[in-house]
Amino acid sequence: MLEEHVSSPRDLSLLCQCLAHRAGGVRVRHLSLPEEAIWPGVAQCALQSGTAALLYARLAQADLLRMLPPQTVQTLQQAYLETAAHNVRLWHWLRRVLQALAAANIPTVLLKGAHLAWFVYPNPGWRPMVDLDLLVHPADLGRLKDVLAALSIHPLPDYYQQVEQPMRHVSYATSRGVLFEFHTALLNPGWPVRFDGAALWAAARVVERDGIAVQVLAPEHLLLHLCAHLFAHRSLGSLLGICDIAEVIHHHGAALDWEALVRQSVDWGLERCTGLTLQVANALLAVPVPPEVLARLHPDGAPDDAVVTVITGLARPDDTWRFEPVTQLWSKRTPVQRIRALLRAMFAPRRELAYTYHVPAGSPRILLYYPVRWVTRLGKALPLLWAMAQRDPHIEQRVAQQNRWSQLRAYLFRLA
Repeated sequence: MLEEHVSSPRDLSLLCQCLAHRAGGVRVRHLSLPEEAIWPGVAQCALQSGTAALLYARLAQADLLRMLPPQTVQTLQQAYLETAAHNVRLWHWLRRVLQALAAANIPTVLLKGAHLAWFVYPNPGWRPMVDLDLLVHPADLGRLKDVLAALSIHPLPDYYQQVEQPMRHVSYATSRGVLFEFHTALLNPGWPVRFDGAALWAAARVVERDGIAVQVLAPEHLLLHLCAHLFAHRSLGSLLGICDIAEVIHHHGAALDWEALVRQSVDWGLERCTGLTLQVANALLAVPVPPEVLARLHPDGAPDDAVVTVITGLARPDDTWRFEPVTQLWSKRTPVQRIRALLRAMFAPRRELAYTYHVPAGSPRILLYYPVRWVTRLGKALPLLWAMAQRDPHIEQRVAQQNRWSQLRAYLFRLA
């Protein structure tokens, strides 16, 4: 957890300038930068952020590959080829699953990377994926097992606990490790966000690829989901997530209904994170968001350094967020707020422990897992605690950044 990250703000700045390039758009060929000194760091930043394949494509579009050190070109090209090959494999499995679910009359909607890679980005090799996310109706969760078993796709061990006390998704995998996640909602029920499931399904659109008809979210709903997802996780944001948002806006262009997006972001309690996300996308990638939309969604009361906090986190991804209860002990919160945060972490809801330890939430045995959780988390946090005790300035900086992020996230989702 305490490893150094080589990316710098200068690396992120040049990376974003390159990612913002598109045919007929932003030009980056006249940047006066020392090539040998800057490009390896930019490539490392791209690898860390999951944008290496996209960077390779943008540089090829701008005819800039010849300006890079050969080793950097090779690194980026390998990322692109690996992403393309992996996504071909994923599409093979996704086609089979979509056909089987259609035959069983189980409606699905593609989410996130599965939607973006094949139906938004010009080339699926530009957008890496870890798993395949699909939205299904809650009533259909129990029907998935038999349908997918015929394809040798089986539930992961926590499936039964999740069905017994439904979470927002259940996970399946092939024997070769292709992972599917079937969601019943776009965010966990605990979030104070009011996604209207009926509206999502009613507005879903049918698109086609290789003879397969697929349902996807309406563009406005896709943007709202991506904005919420960017901040819903405790990690310091995602440059790839910002690129996704930029690509959606460029792909749909004038067809985007900005008025509907503003209205629904307010109705669903997402106006704060939507407004901030669009500000960041506009600042980093010159995404063409109408000024009146930015003005109407401007998050009133947001911290003055909100955009800087997000951008700084994009350049330096790490896992300090895993120790949020510990880092908050060094935050600017009041002592009472710090104690409450620590107690919430120590006495997590039974449902969370059931998901983590594969124990039914109603079982008395689950109480035994609270001390297990405490010991496990304390053991993992010891290196951070030791570094903080030693007043390591690098660690103190990361902890301060994480605390700013936690406070910003609490503001955006009204968690405070």
